[in-house]
Amino acid sequence: SVTTSITTSSTTTVTTTSMTSSSSTTTSSSLTTITRSSTTTSTTLLQSLVLPSNVNTDEPQGSVVLATLQGALAALNSDQESVVLETEAGNVTVVKLRSSSLDPSSSLVFQFGESGEQSSLGAIAVSVPVSLVSQIEQGGNAMLAVTQVNQDVTESMSDGGAANSKVILSAPILEISFVQETNGEVTVANVSGLAEPVVFRLQDASPTEGDECAFFDLD
Repeated sequence: SVTTSITTSSTTTVTTTSMTSSSSTTTSSSLTTITRSSTTTSTTLLQSLVLPSNVNTDEPQGSVVLATLQGALAALNSDQESVVLETEAGNVTVVKLRSSSLDPSSSLVFQFGESGEQSSLGAIAVSVPVSLVSQIEQGGNAMLAVTQVNQDVTESMSDGGAANSKVILSAPILEISFVQETNGEVTVANVSGLAEPVVFRLQDASPTEGDECAFFDLD
């Protein structure tokens, strides 16, 4: 479920830097399709949200993934380069990615404020290799989606860690995805064999001893 108001970010801060390293990530290719219709001033577009099979939208984590893809649909139907969509799961910021005329060895660096809008002083930052953007573009339009999860959704997630430990959050929960649109189908992009890493910062603060990065397993 989505709040119908859509706001677009007023500023866009994009810088390029060179990075060299290696990393790899793989996402599931089993998919579930949800069809939506989107009305524009000239026509009605039939578009599909394609969810990985391990995503249950009735669970908190699944609702966040669904919100991310709904944000991507909003961006596709906008002439802005970035869009902020308010959903029950949280604010979803979607940035359209393009690799043309950029150095393939460089990275795009996006910074976001707590409101979701891009800002040069944003506490949240994501560095995206141009080579990854080119890889995603081979299958369709590429987008970066950052969802700042609402507190009530955060509280509904499990706080259990490895070996029966308890996770105490010291930073907001973020969902960072690369999204691909191909012939009207919008899905989380399959990412693998990275030449450079994807780097992100959750907040503008130094870690304390014992801090770890926690990831939620959709399975």
